[in-house]
Amino acid sequence: MLDLHRLQVLRELRERGTVSAVADALGYTASAVSQQLARLQREVGVPLHERVGRRIRLTPAGEVLAAHADTLLAQAELAAEETVAASGRVHGHVRIMGYQTSILHVIIPSLGPLAERYPELDIEVVDDESDSGIHALALGEVDLLVFNEYEMLPMVRPPGLEAETLLYEPVWLAIPAAHPLAATTGPVSLSALAEESWVCGSPGTRHRELVIRACTELGGFDPRIRYETNDLYVLIDLVINGRAVAFMADLVAARALPGMALLKVTDFDQRRRMCVWTRQGAAQRPTVAAVLAAFREATAEVVRARPLCERPPAGGAGGDQMRR
Repeated sequence: MLDLHRLQVLRELRERGTVSAVADALGYTASAVSQQLARLQREVGVPLHERVGRRIRLTPAGEVLAAHADTLLAQAELAAEETVAASGRVHGHVRIMGYQTSILHVIIPSLGPLAERYPELDIEVVDDESDSGIHALALGEVDLLVFNEYEMLPMVRPPGLEAETLLYEPVWLAIPAAHPLAATTGPVSLSALAEESWVCGSPGTRHRELVIRACTELGGFDPRIRYETNDLYVLIDLVINGRAVAFMADLVAARALPGMALLKVTDFDQRRRMCVWTRQGAAQRPTVAAVLAAFREATAEVVRARPLCERPPAGGAGGDQMRR
């Protein structure tokens, strides 16, 4: 009988590539990881990994076993939760990663109802909007990832993960109310902002990539990025105080104060998609299913409060494609 703990070690080795990285991730010593791998290899009777330079990669046999490990570990987790759920309880730990807007508008509003309904459900929330979140989800470091995606920046769909769209929101050009363009009634050209200072997210965020791509491809200029922040309050204050212009999604603009003008941009009919990612099959777990249900309820409230935000069309909530 294969041991689940050793299968987990093999799966981590596939993803991380070194014994020391596996040890750090699982809280083991490097020698303990090596022992677990050696014992697993003896049990199956074929080589499971090989050294390539300073890294270790799985052999074809190791890849097969690691793929089975994904399924077996997920099924073991599901079995444990469903056993508890059969008694009428939802019990366990769920780690959620999200970006600031999703935390403020969806995740935090979900926490109260979840605590009332499932007092034995332990929830942890991490604020991180970099692309590293997808990797963390694939590695099992988080259980749900609430992520954003812009229509002009479609994501590569990683294998073994699935996404559900929560909502779409329009993207505005935010400028100081005192800016000469603030009185414009129709869409403005991005080229008119070539000399402006811009504020955007830090490197590795979708927001930063959006600013660079839109300005270069639609405006014909490299944006003068003078401020980098992932804090929407800082972003808003920089615009209001006349220091910068920015692209701003509707839920960010919802927290804006007087002193800011929101404009449409010529040939830039972009929307931001808020979606929740899970590992394939994880939505069957009672803990994850409970959180997803709470997210849907919170999103419905958001859409009622912000009419320009939209839920996906009926029957499309489970898809992972941007709606055109």
